[in-house]
Amino acid sequence: MKTIFIASFHPYTGRNILQTKAFELLKARADLRIVIFVPKYKKEYFDKNFSRPNVIIEGVDFDFPSKRSLSLIMKRIAKYGLFSNSTRLERERKRAMDGRILYYLATALLAIALSRLGWLSKLKRRVMRRVDYRLSSKDRYRVYFEKYRPDLVWATDIQSERDVELLHNAKFFGIKSVASVRAWDNLTLHGLIRALPGTLLVQAEKIKEQAMMYDDMPPGKIKVVGVAHYDRYLSETSETNEEFLKSLGFSPSKSFILWTPIGDNYLENNDTDPYVFDILGNTDANVLVRFSPTIPVKQMEGAKPFSNMVFDYPGVNFKPGIIGDQEMSEEDDLRLIKEIYFSDVVVGGPTTVALDAVFMDKPVILIGFHPTPKTYLEGILRRYDYDHFKFAIECGAFTVAKSREELLKYIDEFAKNPQAKSREREILRNAYCGPADGKSGERIAEAINKLIYAK
Repeated sequence: MKTIFIASFHPYTGRNILQTKAFELLKARADLRIVIFVPKYKKEYFDKNFSRPNVIIEGVDFDFPSKRSLSLIMKRIAKYGLFSNSTRLERERKRAMDGRILYYLATALLAIALSRLGWLSKLKRRVMRRVDYRLSSKDRYRVYFEKYRPDLVWATDIQSERDVELLHNAKFFGIKSVASVRAWDNLTLHGLIRALPGTLLVQAEKIKEQAMMYDDMPPGKIKVVGVAHYDRYLSETSETNEEFLKSLGFSPSKSFILWTPIGDNYLENNDTDPYVFDILGNTDANVLVRFSPTIPVKQMEGAKPFSNMVFDYPGVNFKPGIIGDQEMSEEDDLRLIKEIYFSDVVVGGPTTVALDAVFMDKPVILIGFHPTPKTYLEGILRRYDYDHFKFAIECGAFTVAKSREELLKYIDEFAKNPQAKSREREILRNAYCGPADGKSGERIAEAINKLIYAK
């Protein structure tokens, strides 16, 4: 029997990997043992939802690697060593908000040294990764490597520090490794890849280009597989539009808006979401408010929906009062699919739901205004200049509303003509979503199997 280790430390790994055809095909093999690593306080949930005779859940109770000073230093070097438009704006915002000029200059010089000097920067990145590997702990996973003797280690979120530690351990114990890029913004926003895997699975060609350009991944070791959880987005539904709207208490004769609040992670002093809440609550449309399972909106806590609204609070909570670490259940994802599928237009901020909507060819309006004045670096428009959103806006897939009047105008236009900008959305799908053939999970399972059973 072969054995694979799978890291599941990010709240979306369950949705992205374990609820997909990829995991279904892997666990169906009688000759494969799967060991999934999760935070210890989530072990009961994962046991209930994913354990099988050949699927073992291991709950780890050690803290983050960056709790050690040396690991924290390497994490910061990797984070600030990437020179992209996204990281440049992150540095500028930190300088403006914190006033730490010297810190800003130091991180800017670090990014230039590691990303902008051609072959010299490539050499420095190689040295950085070697030092990172030398400094990482090889003891915390030792008991698991000795107990299970895995044939492959799969880091499902290559820029998570826990996944990085697991990749370092795989190298130390001489085990083959594969890693996935979790989301479309990761390689331009979250820093340099600290540990290069034997094989890298990416969603689309655009992300493959980024892995080669920023992180030195050889093209022959990168596989474009698509987005596994999007496979189910292509399934036909037997429910009609009228049935779905009536199930929510909505009138089928009115347009249906799906609104995802921006959230406090993207805006300090977030008075924008309550403002949009009031605007949409006074429209003659059905509005479903889908809150994020990982990003709070404190100014809307305790808010009651308007008569034309329904609230949806997805996420499985593990720590009362803490939203950021919630898992997205299968029911949560199936509900999101319906909410997008039956919507006329999706309104929101810089979240992945915007890309989900584009995958299903739905018009997307981004909120680009505030009720109180904010500087460029304080406000939300800065986020739309990050590499991934900048591409989406420039190709026309997303429409930015810069005032209340524009928001209402765009909602009306897209409700009347939901196929508007369909061609532009196709450009974004091809660039960041990869093949839309319903076989992404199969491609991932095939790539994993080849690595495990290669002779």
